[in-house]
Amino acid sequence: MAQTFLALVAALEESSGAVRATSFVLDILATQLNGKDISEIWDIPHTMNYLSKELQKRNMGEPESRLLWCSGKETIFSCYHVGIFSNKELIGQGRYSN
Repeated sequence: MAQTFLALVAALEESSGAVRATSFVLDILATQLNGKDISEIWDIPHTMNYLSKELQKRNMGEPESRLLWCSGKETIFSCYHVGIFSNKELIGQGRYSN
């Protein structure tokens, strides 16, 4: 199925251009992934190592995680909001709660 999907996207890009192919992928894939936790679908071992390699390919600096804020630190309702930075620029963020 994956190979068929990739072939379809490649054919669409060749015949109609990258914009049309990108639009197709977003319309099909993004709607299916909306509201789902990506870590339940895609298990990436050693995520920071993987991110480091991807950033290196894009000539960006090493990733650095920083605690942006937290609440309820000493309670059962604790929540931590962490940001990932590269070259002092926020490139992603997420939260964790108990």
